[in-house]
Amino acid sequence: MMEPLSYPLLFTPLFEAADGQDHLLRAYLADSDVDLPPGMGCCWALLDAEGCSSQVALGPATGGSLSDLTRRWSGELVGRRHRAGQAFPVCVRLLQTGRQEPLTVHPERPTRPDVGSNTKFWFALAAEPDATIISGIQPSATRPGFLAHLNSPMLRQSLHVYRPERYDAFLAPAGRVHALGAGCLVIEIQERPAGALCVSGWGPEDAVPESAAMAALDQVQFSDRLVRRIPRDASPVRQTRKVPLLPQCPSFRVDEVRLYDHLAGRTVGLSFHLYIVAEGRVRISCRQGEQDLAPGRVALLPACLGDYRLETLTPQALLLKVNLPE
Repeated sequence: MMEPLSYPLLFTPLFEAADGQDHLLRAYLADSDVDLPPGMGCCWALLDAEGCSSQVALGPATGGSLSDLTRRWSGELVGRRHRAGQAFPVCVRLLQTGRQEPLTVHPERPTRPDVGSNTKFWFALAAEPDATIISGIQPSATRPGFLAHLNSPMLRQSLHVYRPERYDAFLAPAGRVHALGAGCLVIEIQERPAGALCVSGWGPEDAVPESAAMAALDQVQFSDRLVRRIPRDASPVRQTRKVPLLPQCPSFRVDEVRLYDHLAGRTVGLSFHLYIVAEGRVRISCRQGEQDLAPGRVALLPACLGDYRLETLTPQALLLKVNLPE
């Protein structure tokens, strides 16, 4: 096994300003080892984008970028079916929204260089009382109805609008309209940082030009009308378990791991295993060593790593496990 891939990879966070609001994210990271700069409402825990890539924080590969590792050891790191030359297939950030986002959609087949296909997954960590998350359209929604209220708050009547509770999850694949409202703190997992088409700005002051809105509506899957909130695991059972959140998503799979003691795992070459700590503190051990993780941190276990073990260092811990379909 290549030495840089023989242990869990931890990365240095990258920060980005987001509407000048950071109080929810700062409170969440208060017990973590992440030092959040003032005014930063976005923390990229894992990123491989053009001109910007996460750097390894510990071990033999310290200082190396995720982009370089992916390019050099594509199959060993990502999985044997990963095509050489492609970027790492997922990125992760902690995001606090300071204002209502516009309603957007990612096209399945992009026709512009500044817009890309994408699948997003949101896992709610905290929310202010009036915060909302929009994902998908109501069964009664029609294209003419969208056009009639395109830049009006009345458009919400055609959308699935949720008040997120802690650990609720939401999926927004290509073709599904989506938006985060003000006052949300989420873990966002996506394929890549890609531009989206704007459907509505919600009011005359932020109106989307009609031609741009029509182009965006052409990409909306109006036949996709299912409820897209994935309810949190509310079971009172205090037992280590893994709950599938996205078992059938073709882009990536997500499991919720409730950890009360320990859990063994193994990568077999088909996909990496990525763990995101949402609550508590966790130790990840493998043959070459161990790493401790605080809330908001991620650990990337290469596809070639083999056996590993998760152990909670607090009475309980909650993690998200991400991997490619195997």
